[in-house]
Amino acid sequence: MISQHRRQTDSCIMMPSTANRDALFMAIQSAACTIIIAFGASAGLCAEPAITALAISQDGQYVLTGSQAGITVRSWPDLHVVRQLATEVDHVHHLALSEDDQRLLITGGVPADFGAFQVLAWSSGDSLHKAIVTNDVILAGDFAELGNGHHGIVVACGDNSTCLYELDRNLTVEKEPTKVFRGHSRRVTALELLGGGGGDEAGWLLTTAYDHSLRVWELSSGRLRRTLDLHRGPVYDMAVRPRPRRGPATDSAVGSGPPMVATCGADRTVRFWQPTIGRLMRFATLPVEANAICWTRDGRHLAAAGQDGSILWIEPETAKLLPRGGDRNVAVRAISGWPYELEAAPDGDAVIVAGQGGQLCVVTLPRTEPNGQRP
Repeated sequence: MISQHRRQTDSCIMMPSTANRDALFMAIQSAACTIIIAFGASAGLCAEPAITALAISQDGQYVLTGSQAGITVRSWPDLHVVRQLATEVDHVHHLALSEDDQRLLITGGVPADFGAFQVLAWSSGDSLHKAIVTNDVILAGDFAELGNGHHGIVVACGDNSTCLYELDRNLTVEKEPTKVFRGHSRRVTALELLGGGGGDEAGWLLTTAYDHSLRVWELSSGRLRRTLDLHRGPVYDMAVRPRPRRGPATDSAVGSGPPMVATCGADRTVRFWQPTIGRLMRFATLPVEANAICWTRDGRHLAAAGQDGSILWIEPETAKLLPRGGDRNVAVRAISGWPYELEAAPDGDAVIVAGQGGQLCVVTLPRTEPNGQRP
Protein backbone atom coordinates (compact mmCIF):
# COMPACT_ATOMS: atom_id res chain seq x y z
CA MET A 1 0.00 0.00 0.00
CA ILE A 2 1.35 3.40 -1.00
CA SER A 3 0.98 5.92 1.80
CA GLN A 4 -1.33 8.91 1.57
CA HIS A 5 1.43 11.46 2.11
CA ARG A 6 2.88 10.50 -1.29
CA ARG A 7 -0.38 11.17 -3.09
CA GLN A 8 -0.16 13.35 -6.18
CA THR A 9 -2.74 16.07 -6.78
CA ASP A 10 -5.07 15.10 -9.61
CA SER A 11 -7.86 17.08 -11.24
CA CYS A 12 -11.32 16.54 -9.85
CA ILE A 13 -13.47 14.24 -12.00
CA MET A 14 -17.14 15.08 -11.73
CA MET A 15 -19.75 12.31 -11.76
CA PRO A 16 -23.49 12.74 -12.42
CA SER A 17 -25.44 13.65 -9.31
CA THR A 18 -27.95 11.17 -7.90
CA ALA A 19 -30.82 11.35 -5.43
CA ASN A 20 -30.03 7.86 -4.24
CA ARG A 21 -27.81 7.97 -1.14
CA ASP A 22 -26.57 4.44 -1.78
CA ALA A 23 -23.55 3.76 -3.95
CA LEU A 24 -23.83 4.11 -7.71
CA PHE A 25 -22.73 0.95 -9.52
CA MET A 26 -21.55 0.73 -13.08
CA ALA A 27 -21.00 -2.66 -14.68
CA ILE A 28 -18.93 -2.78 -17.81
CA GLN A 29 -18.80 -6.09 -19.68
CA SER A 30 -16.18 -6.89 -22.29
CA ALA A 31 -14.10 -9.81 -23.47
CA ALA A 32 -11.20 -8.50 -21.45
CA CYS A 33 -12.72 -7.66 -18.09
CA THR A 34 -15.71 -7.02 -15.90
CA ILE A 35 -15.57 -3.76 -13.95
CA ILE A 36 -17.89 -2.76 -11.13
CA ILE A 37 -17.27 0.75 -9.86
CA ALA A 38 -18.89 1.97 -6.66
CA PHE A 39 -18.96 5.72 -6.15
CA GLY A 40 -20.18 7.55 -3.08
CA ALA A 41 -23.36 9.59 -3.12
CA SER A 42 -21.40 12.79 -3.76
CA ALA A 43 -21.57 14.43 -7.15
CA GLY A 44 -17.79 14.81 -7.32
CA LEU A 45 -14.98 12.40 -6.66
CA CYS A 46 -12.95 15.06 -4.88
CA ALA A 47 -15.71 15.35 -2.27
CA GLU A 48 -15.11 11.76 -1.16
CA PRO A 49 -11.95 10.85 0.80
CA ALA A 50 -9.54 8.45 -0.85
CA ILE A 51 -9.87 4.79 0.11
CA THR A 52 -6.43 3.98 1.49
CA ALA A 53 -7.04 0.54 3.03
CA LEU A 54 -8.76 -2.67 1.91
CA ALA A 55 -9.40 -6.05 3.54
CA ILE A 56 -11.51 -9.11 2.78
CA SER A 57 -13.17 -11.09 5.55
CA GLN A 58 -11.89 -14.65 5.86
CA ASP A 59 -15.30 -16.06 4.95
CA GLY A 60 -15.34 -13.97 1.76
CA GLN A 61 -18.66 -12.30 2.56
CA TYR A 62 -17.45 -8.76 3.21
CA VAL A 63 -15.14 -6.11 1.77
CA LEU A 64 -13.77 -3.58 4.25
CA THR A 65 -12.54 -0.15 3.19
CA GLY A 66 -10.68 2.44 5.23
CA SER A 67 -10.27 6.19 4.72
CA GLN A 68 -10.22 9.46 6.64
CA ALA A 69 -13.98 8.99 7.01
CA GLY A 70 -13.54 5.74 8.94
CA ILE A 71 -14.19 2.12 8.04
CA THR A 72 -16.99 0.91 5.79
CA VAL A 73 -18.15 -2.71 5.56
CA ARG A 74 -19.67 -3.79 2.23
CA SER A 75 -21.28 -7.05 1.24
CA TRP A 76 -19.78 -9.17 -1.53
CA PRO A 77 -20.32 -9.26 -4.46
CA ASP A 78 -22.82 -6.38 -4.71
CA LEU A 79 -20.66 -4.00 -2.61
CA HIS A 80 -23.68 -2.58 -0.78
CA VAL A 81 -22.83 -0.76 2.45
CA VAL A 82 -23.67 -2.96 5.45
CA ARG A 83 -22.36 -0.88 8.32
CA GLN A 84 -19.78 1.66 9.45
CA LEU A 85 -17.14 0.98 12.09
CA ALA A 86 -15.87 3.76 14.32
CA THR A 87 -12.13 4.11 14.78
CA GLU A 88 -9.92 6.53 16.66
CA VAL A 89 -7.07 6.06 14.19
CA ASP A 90 -6.56 9.14 12.05
CA HIS A 91 -5.79 8.55 8.36
CA VAL A 92 -6.36 4.79 8.14
CA HIS A 93 -3.63 3.15 6.04
CA HIS A 94 -4.06 -0.58 6.55
CA LEU A 95 -6.66 -3.14 7.65
CA ALA A 96 -6.06 -6.78 8.60
CA LEU A 97 -8.42 -9.43 9.94
CA SER A 98 -7.29 -12.29 12.16
CA GLU A 99 -7.53 -15.77 10.65
CA ASP A 100 -10.53 -16.60 12.82
CA ASP A 101 -12.37 -13.41 11.73
CA GLN A 102 -12.64 -12.34 15.37
CA ARG A 103 -10.42 -9.24 15.43
CA LEU A 104 -9.73 -6.35 13.07
CA LEU A 105 -6.40 -4.51 13.12
CA ILE A 106 -6.36 -0.88 11.97
CA THR A 107 -3.12 1.06 11.42
CA GLY A 108 -2.57 4.64 10.44
CA GLY A 109 -1.52 8.01 11.76
CA VAL A 110 -0.16 11.29 10.50
CA PRO A 111 3.24 11.38 8.73
CA ALA A 112 6.04 12.90 10.83
CA ASP A 113 3.59 13.33 13.73
CA PHE A 114 2.40 10.01 15.20
CA GLY A 115 1.49 6.46 14.34
CA ALA A 116 -1.27 4.38 15.91
CA PHE A 117 -2.95 1.03 15.73
CA GLN A 118 -6.26 -0.13 17.11
CA VAL A 119 -7.87 -3.55 17.47
CA LEU A 120 -11.64 -3.95 17.13
CA ALA A 121 -13.89 -6.92 17.76
CA TRP A 122 -15.01 -7.78 14.22
CA SER A 123 -18.52 -8.91 15.16
CA SER A 124 -19.46 -5.97 17.38
CA GLY A 125 -17.03 -3.26 16.31
CA ASP A 126 -16.09 -2.63 19.94
CA SER A 127 -12.60 -1.29 20.55
CA LEU A 128 -10.27 -3.83 22.18
CA HIS A 129 -7.07 -1.81 22.12
CA LYS A 130 -5.46 1.32 20.81
CA ALA A 131 -1.85 2.39 21.11
CA ILE A 132 0.28 5.33 20.04
CA VAL A 133 3.48 3.55 19.16
CA THR A 134 5.77 5.79 17.12
CA ASN A 135 6.39 9.37 16.17
CA ASP A 136 5.54 8.60 12.56
CA VAL A 137 2.80 6.93 10.55
CA ILE A 138 2.20 3.14 10.60
CA LEU A 139 1.68 1.97 7.02
CA ALA A 140 1.06 -1.76 7.57
CA GLY A 141 0.39 -4.41 10.20
CA ASP A 142 -0.76 -7.98 10.73
CA PHE A 143 -1.57 -10.59 13.33
CA ALA A 144 1.28 -13.03 14.02
CA GLU A 145 1.36 -16.61 15.31
CA LEU A 146 4.42 -16.84 17.56
CA GLY A 147 4.29 -20.56 18.40
CA ASN A 148 3.47 -22.39 21.61
CA GLY A 149 0.04 -20.78 21.66
CA HIS A 150 1.39 -17.22 21.72
CA HIS A 151 0.05 -14.46 19.51
CA GLY A 152 1.19 -10.98 18.54
CA ILE A 153 0.80 -7.99 16.26
CA VAL A 154 3.51 -6.71 13.92
CA VAL A 155 3.43 -3.12 12.64
CA ALA A 156 5.58 -1.34 10.03
CA CYS A 157 6.54 2.12 11.26
CA GLY A 158 7.47 5.31 9.50
CA ASP A 159 10.55 5.75 11.74
CA ASN A 160 12.31 2.96 9.74
CA SER A 161 11.51 0.22 12.28
CA THR A 162 9.10 -2.71 12.57
CA CYS A 163 7.67 -3.57 16.00
CA LEU A 164 6.29 -6.81 17.44
CA TYR A 165 3.73 -6.56 20.24
CA GLU A 166 2.79 -9.74 22.07
CA LEU A 167 -0.76 -10.43 23.22
CA ASP A 168 -1.46 -11.65 26.73
CA ARG A 169 -3.78 -14.54 27.61
CA ASN A 170 -6.79 -12.27 27.17
CA LEU A 171 -5.47 -11.28 23.71
CA THR A 172 -4.79 -7.77 24.99
CA VAL A 173 -1.84 -5.99 23.43
CA GLU A 174 1.16 -5.34 25.68
CA LYS A 175 1.98 -1.65 26.12
CA GLU A 176 5.58 -1.93 24.94
CA PRO A 177 6.93 -3.82 21.92
CA THR A 178 8.52 -7.18 22.62
CA LYS A 179 10.93 -6.76 19.72
CA VAL A 180 11.97 -3.90 17.46
CA PHE A 181 13.40 -4.82 14.08
CA ARG A 182 15.88 -2.15 12.98
CA GLY A 183 17.92 -2.15 9.80
CA HIS A 184 16.04 -0.17 7.18
CA SER A 185 17.42 3.31 6.60
CA ARG A 186 14.11 4.74 5.34
CA ARG A 187 10.39 4.35 5.97
CA VAL A 188 9.02 0.77 6.10
CA THR A 189 6.18 0.42 3.61
CA ALA A 190 4.94 -3.19 3.81
CA LEU A 191 5.34 -6.40 5.77
CA GLU A 192 4.46 -10.07 5.32
CA LEU A 193 4.71 -13.10 7.59
CA LEU A 194 5.76 -16.56 6.42
CA GLY A 195 4.94 -19.64 8.44
CA GLY A 196 4.41 -19.56 12.18
CA GLY A 197 4.74 -21.80 15.16
CA GLY A 198 8.50 -21.69 15.69
CA GLY A 199 9.78 -24.43 13.35
CA ASP A 200 12.95 -24.12 11.29
CA GLU A 201 10.99 -22.87 8.27
CA ALA A 202 8.49 -20.84 10.29
CA GLY A 203 8.51 -17.41 11.78
CA TRP A 204 9.91 -15.32 8.91
CA LEU A 205 9.14 -11.60 8.83
CA LEU A 206 9.54 -9.81 5.49
CA THR A 207 9.69 -6.01 5.25
CA THR A 208 10.09 -3.52 2.39
CA ALA A 209 11.05 0.13 2.57
CA TYR A 210 11.93 3.30 0.72
CA ASP A 211 15.61 2.28 1.04
CA HIS A 212 15.17 0.06 -2.08
CA SER A 213 15.32 -3.19 -0.09
CA LEU A 214 13.41 -6.30 0.94
CA ARG A 215 14.64 -7.68 4.26
CA VAL A 216 14.17 -11.12 5.79
CA TRP A 217 14.08 -11.47 9.59
CA GLU A 218 13.72 -14.29 12.08
CA LEU A 219 10.53 -13.43 13.90
CA SER A 220 11.49 -15.31 17.07
CA SER A 221 14.95 -13.79 17.54
CA GLY A 222 14.68 -10.51 15.64
CA ARG A 223 17.81 -11.42 13.70
CA LEU A 224 18.24 -10.00 10.20
CA ARG A 225 18.92 -12.93 7.86
CA ARG A 226 18.98 -11.37 4.38
CA THR A 227 18.92 -8.01 2.64
CA LEU A 228 17.72 -8.09 -0.96
CA ASP A 229 18.39 -4.69 -2.51
CA LEU A 230 18.09 -5.09 -6.28
CA HIS A 231 15.29 -2.55 -6.67
CA ARG A 232 16.58 0.76 -8.05
CA GLY A 233 14.16 2.91 -6.09
CA PRO A 234 11.76 2.86 -3.13
CA VAL A 235 9.75 -0.35 -2.72
CA TYR A 236 6.04 0.36 -2.35
CA ASP A 237 4.31 -2.98 -1.82
CA MET A 238 4.83 -6.71 -1.36
CA ALA A 239 2.63 -9.81 -1.72
CA VAL A 240 3.24 -13.47 -0.86
CA ARG A 241 2.06 -16.00 -3.42
CA PRO A 242 -0.76 -18.08 -1.92
CA ARG A 243 -0.27 -21.82 -1.72
CA PRO A 244 -3.16 -23.81 -3.21
CA ARG A 245 -5.16 -26.17 -1.07
CA ARG A 246 -4.28 -29.79 -1.54
CA GLY A 247 -6.52 -31.72 -3.86
CA PRO A 248 -6.84 -33.10 -7.38
CA ALA A 249 -6.74 -29.59 -8.89
CA THR A 250 -3.54 -28.55 -7.12
CA ASP A 251 -1.08 -26.84 -9.47
CA SER A 252 2.35 -28.31 -8.71
CA ALA A 253 4.07 -25.26 -10.21
CA VAL A 254 2.26 -22.96 -7.78
CA GLY A 255 2.63 -25.10 -4.69
CA SER A 256 6.21 -26.35 -5.04
CA GLY A 257 9.50 -24.86 -3.88
CA PRO A 258 10.30 -22.12 -1.37
CA PRO A 259 7.73 -19.36 -0.86
CA MET A 260 7.51 -16.81 -3.68
CA VAL A 261 7.09 -13.11 -2.99
CA ALA A 262 6.46 -10.22 -5.38
CA THR A 263 7.48 -6.60 -4.82
CA CYS A 264 6.86 -3.39 -6.77
CA GLY A 265 8.60 -0.05 -6.64
CA ALA A 266 9.51 3.31 -8.10
CA ASP A 267 11.81 1.69 -10.67
CA ARG A 268 8.67 0.52 -12.56
CA THR A 269 9.44 -3.14 -11.96
CA VAL A 270 7.67 -6.03 -10.31
CA ARG A 271 10.22 -8.49 -8.95
CA PHE A 272 9.63 -12.12 -8.02
CA TRP A 273 11.72 -13.51 -5.18
CA GLN A 274 12.29 -16.60 -3.11
CA PRO A 275 13.41 -14.54 -0.12
CA THR A 276 14.11 -17.36 2.33
CA ILE A 277 16.96 -18.53 0.06
CA GLY A 278 17.90 -15.04 -1.15
CA ARG A 279 16.97 -15.57 -4.79
CA LEU A 280 15.67 -13.06 -7.32
CA MET A 281 13.82 -15.25 -9.81
CA ARG A 282 12.80 -12.75 -12.51
CA PHE A 283 11.27 -9.33 -12.98
CA ALA A 284 8.77 -7.52 -15.19
CA THR A 285 9.18 -3.95 -16.40
CA LEU A 286 5.94 -1.98 -16.37
CA PRO A 287 4.89 1.04 -18.47
CA VAL A 288 4.05 2.93 -15.26
CA GLU A 289 4.95 2.80 -11.57
CA ALA A 290 2.73 0.43 -9.58
CA ASN A 291 1.51 1.53 -6.17
CA ALA A 292 0.13 -1.85 -5.11
CA ILE A 293 0.17 -5.52 -6.10
CA CYS A 294 -1.74 -8.68 -5.19
CA TRP A 295 -2.08 -12.30 -6.30
CA THR A 296 -5.25 -13.91 -7.53
CA ARG A 297 -6.74 -16.36 -5.06
CA ASP A 298 -5.26 -19.37 -6.86
CA GLY A 299 -1.79 -17.80 -7.09
CA ARG A 300 -1.55 -18.20 -10.87
CA HIS A 301 -1.42 -14.49 -11.73
CA LEU A 302 -0.27 -11.23 -10.18
CA ALA A 303 -2.10 -7.91 -10.60
CA ALA A 304 -0.45 -4.49 -10.33
CA ALA A 305 -2.22 -1.15 -9.83
CA GLY A 306 -0.50 1.54 -11.90
CA GLN A 307 -0.35 5.14 -10.80
CA ASP A 308 -2.52 6.06 -13.79
CA GLY A 309 -5.40 3.98 -12.41
CA SER A 310 -4.73 0.97 -14.65
CA ILE A 311 -4.52 -2.72 -13.73
CA LEU A 312 -1.79 -4.82 -15.29
CA TRP A 313 -1.70 -8.62 -15.15
CA ILE A 314 1.55 -10.58 -14.95
CA GLU A 315 2.37 -14.27 -15.41
CA PRO A 316 4.77 -15.10 -12.55
CA GLU A 317 6.46 -18.00 -14.34
CA THR A 318 7.54 -15.81 -17.27
CA ALA A 319 7.19 -12.23 -15.91
CA LYS A 320 5.21 -11.43 -19.07
CA LEU A 321 2.29 -9.00 -19.14
CA LEU A 322 -1.17 -10.20 -20.19
CA PRO A 323 -2.95 -10.37 -22.54
CA ARG A 324 -0.55 -11.78 -25.10
CA GLY A 325 -1.11 -12.55 -28.79
CA GLY A 326 -0.13 -9.19 -30.22
CA ASP A 327 -2.54 -7.05 -28.21
CA ARG A 328 -0.58 -3.93 -27.26
CA ASN A 329 -3.17 -2.69 -24.76
CA VAL A 330 -2.00 -4.81 -21.83
CA ALA A 331 -3.45 -2.44 -19.20
CA VAL A 332 -7.10 -2.27 -18.09
CA ARG A 333 -8.12 1.22 -16.99
CA ALA A 334 -9.90 0.73 -13.70
CA ILE A 335 -10.21 4.06 -11.87
CA SER A 336 -9.57 7.73 -12.51
CA GLY A 337 -6.48 8.99 -10.77
CA TRP A 338 -4.33 7.56 -8.03
CA PRO A 339 -4.85 4.00 -6.69
CA TYR A 340 -3.91 3.16 -3.11
CA GLU A 341 -4.88 -0.45 -2.43
CA LEU A 342 -5.35 -3.73 -4.29
CA GLU A 343 -6.75 -7.01 -2.95
CA ALA A 344 -7.80 -10.33 -4.47
CA ALA A 345 -11.57 -10.64 -4.75
CA PRO A 346 -13.16 -13.34 -2.56
CA ASP A 347 -13.91 -15.57 -5.53
CA GLY A 348 -12.85 -15.93 -9.15
CA ASP A 349 -9.93 -14.42 -11.04
CA ALA A 350 -10.63 -10.84 -10.00
CA VAL A 351 -9.10 -8.07 -7.94
CA ILE A 352 -10.49 -5.06 -6.10
CA VAL A 353 -8.73 -1.72 -6.51
CA ALA A 354 -9.42 1.34 -4.35
CA GLY A 355 -8.25 4.89 -4.72
CA GLN A 356 -8.83 8.58 -5.08
CA GLY A 357 -12.28 10.03 -4.55
CA GLY A 358 -13.67 6.94 -2.83
CA GLN A 359 -13.46 4.84 -6.00
CA LEU A 360 -13.80 1.08 -5.63
CA CYS A 361 -13.46 -1.16 -8.66
CA VAL A 362 -13.53 -4.89 -9.41
CA VAL A 363 -11.50 -6.06 -12.42
CA THR A 364 -11.43 -9.62 -13.74
CA LEU A 365 -8.48 -11.39 -15.32
CA PRO A 366 -8.43 -11.00 -19.14
CA ARG A 367 -9.63 -14.18 -20.84
CA THR A 368 -7.25 -15.67 -23.37
CA GLU A 369 -7.14 -18.86 -25.38
CA PRO A 370 -4.24 -21.35 -24.90
CA ASN A 371 -2.49 -19.79 -27.93
CA GLY A 372 -2.56 -16.40 -26.19
CA GLN A 373 -5.32 -14.94 -28.40
CA ARG A 374 -8.52 -13.46 -27.04
CA PRO A 375 -11.64 -15.56 -27.61
